[in-house]
Amino acid sequence: MTPHPPANYGRLAKSYKFWEYLVFGRQLRRCREAWWKALLNTQEVLILGDGDGRFSTFLLENHPTVKITSLDVSLPMLNQAEKRRGKRNIQENRVTTILSDVNSWDYGNKKFDAVVTHFFMDSFETLEMKTIATTIKNVLKPGRQLHVSDFHIPKDPKFGRWRARLTLGFLYPIFRVITNLRTRSLVDYKSILISQGFGLIKETYFSQNVLVAQIYQYEGEP
Repeated sequence: MTPHPPANYGRLAKSYKFWEYLVFGRQLRRCREAWWKALLNTQEVLILGDGDGRFSTFLLENHPTVKITSLDVSLPMLNQAEKRRGKRNIQENRVTTILSDVNSWDYGNKKFDAVVTHFFMDSFETLEMKTIATTIKNVLKPGRQLHVSDFHIPKDPKFGRWRARLTLGFLYPIFRVITNLRTRSLVDYKSILISQGFGLIKETYFSQNVLVAQIYQYEGEP
């Protein structure tokens, strides 16, 4: 159970793409799509926090046999994703949509070939992230991958670190007002995933290292 209601990005469903490009240009898209070819050996992919469906639509177009389960807490976002797929003539029988907060989702015995989260983990606090990590490892087939893209605060004191802190310091207060986001800073989700048995196998950075795209593999209980 989550300690507070989840952030809901429904108010941004129709304008999210505009604001993304205004602040980051094409960098978030490049980050989301960095490792997509590693998903070509999958048949069933779970996307947590799919939002307006830009990545899921991209994957469905470029991987003709994949089926996607798209989970999001925002109905307007899921509706926007459905409209996007309709414009691209993607068959809806390739997509299962789930309207739910990830921390209250009853996933049962379902297993996936891969789990994908794009700019999703930045919305959670430490306790919630530990629960999410447990959920992910429970729904992944043995030896399969978790793909993550998100914000990153570089360790070096150069421009990237200051830019990351300024960017997140600007975005978090705005999202608290618009989406009821309670998180105030970026959680160290990498350490949490590693502590839960995930190993980082690929990583690349964008936008002065403010954005990161990663692939983890679940290696079993540490």
